[in-house]
Amino acid sequence: MYTDQDNGFTIIPPQGWITDKNKKFGLVIFKDSRWRLNSSINVESESTDLKLDEYVVYELDKEQKIPGLSVINKTKIVSNGIDCYLIRMEVKMPYGILHQLQLITVTNAKRSFLVTGMSKDKVWATNEKLINDSLMTFSVLH
Repeated sequence: MYTDQDNGFTIIPPQGWITDKNKKFGLVIFKDSRWRLNSSINVESESTDLKLDEYVVYELDKEQKIPGLSVINKTKIVSNGIDCYLIRMEVKMPYGILHQLQLITVTNAKRSFLVTGMSKDKVWATNEKLINDSLMTFSVLH
């Protein structure tokens, strides 16, 4: 289990994935040790005055500006006692399709969390369940 006390969350990355805390791409990124450049899970956070539904609209508006991005589905769920959205997207890239699975939540402390798992098409079938299962372990520390 990965715990970030300073930012108030925990997550269990897939077994054997590498933890990178350089904060270049968010609070932490987990990379598949077999295909480092092909699959990852990234945790980002920011302060917000928006409610969850409003924040998801805000994020999707930003995402829609990415050329080739399609939202496959968006589902409101409860995970570990937290209201969240689980969003599946695909981005058509020159090398093929980049699959993304995002878990988005906003805490009572006016802090958003965006947990994004992504994988290139060639390894998506192998890593989709690993990424989904990891995202479902995300929890906010109270």
